[in-house]
Amino acid sequence: MLPTFLNGETRIFQLIQNIELNVGDIVLAKHPFKKNIKIVKRITKINKSSSVFLEGDNPSLNETSDSRSFGYVKKKDIIAKLKDAL
Repeated sequence: MLPTFLNGETRIFQLIQNIELNVGDIVLAKHPFKKNIKIVKRITKINKSSSVFLEGDNPSLNETSDSRSFGYVKKKDIIAKLKDAL
């Protein structure tokens, strides 16, 4: 999530339990293809089929793995939402 977060920076996330998700929210999600890997990304689109488009803030596509390479992620795969303000 460079430049928003620096490597090693600590943030507090709130577990998803009836929490509304919105475009612009930063979330912790399961990687859709890599088992046991979690990703921190920003929601940039939400579609009606309960899926979200997640993008990293890093402008370099070569240095991030997000929905631009793996597509939409189901809302059920969102684990938590960033709690503390940036």
